[in-house]
Order: sequence, then C-alpha cells, then structure tokens
Amino acid sequence: MLRLPSSLAAIVLLVAGCGGDEMDALVDRDFLLQSSQGFTPVSDTRVSLHFGKGEVGFHAGCNSHSGRLTIAGDTLVVDGFGSTAIGCDGPRHTQDAWLATFLTSRPTYSLNQDELTISGESATLVFLDREVADPKASMVSKRRG
Repeated sequence: MLRLPSSLAAIVLLVAGCGGDEMDALVDRDFLLQSSQGFTPVSDTRVSLHFGKGEVGFHAGCNSHSGRLTIAGDTLVVDGFGSTAIGCDGPRHTQDAWLATFLTSRPTYSLNQDELTISGESATLVFLDREVADPKASMVSKRRG
C-alpha cells in the first residue's frame, strides 16, 4: 500500500474533488432560471447564473454575487459569496440572501445539454443556457465583448 505524506494526500484529494470534466461543462456558461419548486422569484426580476473556472456568480435583480466553486461528484460546493452593495428593496434583498444560502447549502446539480437543474432540501431550480433561452441578448453581449 502506498502511503503519502498528509500534505500531499490533501493535495491529491483536493485535485480529485475539483470535478475537472464536470466543471469544464459549466465554465464560461450563463444560465437563466426557467422554473422552480420551493422558490418563487420576485416579480420583474431575472435570476441568472454564470460559471467561470473555479467560480460561480449570480444576479437576481439587485446585487451581483460571486464565489469560489468546486464540484464533488454531483454536488456544487460554494465557499461563500462576495457581492456588490447596491441598496435594494426588501423583497429583492431577501431574494439575494435566499439564493446565496441555497447555493452554499451544497445542492446537487445535473446538466443535460442546455438544461441545468440544481436541487437542495428546500427547492429545485431549473435553468436554461442563456444562448438558448435568450439568443438575441446573447448575440448582443458577444458583439460588445
């Protein structure tokens, strides 16, 4: 049996838990909320997620949030969120807080081509890739980028 020094073993576990292939399928993609159970979005807001290399961000009509992300099997592991501090009305502030709590609760996820489903104890959120959900907006943002 091969024995590794504890510091090296920790690095091996960290790399193994990064979810390389799973993460690659999400990197540089934006998703828009299409439906939900256990969560009702505030009227006139749009919930969006963005995935980067080792990070996830969301916007739900008020502040922008971003946090470090790893994937362990089918679980999203978010270390917490930093956010902008725009003054929001009560319902949008509450929505931001709920989404941050939900996404840091280690929900499971499944990605089926352009549909991303995130499930936790309190809710299930179904997102669609922005390029499919809103192709005109995606084309405009690509031209600006």
